[in-house]
Amino acid sequence: MNSIEDIKSYMGGDNDDVPVLEIAVKHLQYLLDKCEEFNLPLPEIFPWYGGDGAQAEWEYENDWYIEIDSSSKGISGLFLKDRKNYGYEDKIQCSFENIKDAFLLVRVFLESVVKK
Repeated sequence: MNSIEDIKSYMGGDNDDVPVLEIAVKHLQYLLDKCEEFNLPLPEIFPWYGGDGAQAEWEYENDWYIEIDSSSKGISGLFLKDRKNYGYEDKIQCSFENIKDAFLLVRVFLESVVKK
């Protein structure tokens, strides 16, 4: 798992000159803090290769995959059932106005859907 410090110092792009946006780092930190506050599993965090964003990922043996992305394009989410088949039939993709709304949906999934 990458750390917030790894994400902050990451430089991507063709010339290794594209930093992760500060707001994307703050969004990741918010997700980590809230998961700890609500005693939820922590996501793995990754920078976007070649881009200005970062993502948080939760992956489960019962085939659930959850991803929250933050970049200059905004905040988006992917909630996927049965990732192994990559059929993407059972998925939710959405955009969020703010990271708080993204966490609320993640929390519902982690507490109600994934833990079943």
